[in-house]
Amino acid sequence: MPVWWRTRIEDWSPPLRFIDVQVRGPFRRWRHLHEFSTDGVGTLVRDTVVYDVYCRRLYSTKALGWIDSDLRRIFEYRQTQIARIFGGDERNNYEEEDGYARRRAHS
Repeated sequence: MPVWWRTRIEDWSPPLRFIDVQVRGPFRRWRHLHEFSTDGVGTLVRDTVVYDVYCRRLYSTKALGWIDSDLRRIFEYRQTQIARIFGGDERNNYEEEDGYARRRAHS
């Protein structure tokens, strides 16, 4: 089933970061911070996503249980593509805590 999203760039601070927020879409709240820094060898790409869902009581059920795995799959694909296009490794560091998802991608 297709899901339509519209986001807005809330903060644009090149070359360090930018933030997009959902204007319309499947989440009650979506805020995605993209940060870029050097690790001495290359660029560290860090994503921090803060989101909330509608019908929070259903979040841990099969009805909404697909959200975490779908988001993980989306970010894993993105990380693979960044490594493929820019070189580097595909180290995954994924943390999740109380609706905060953080991904650190090295490239």
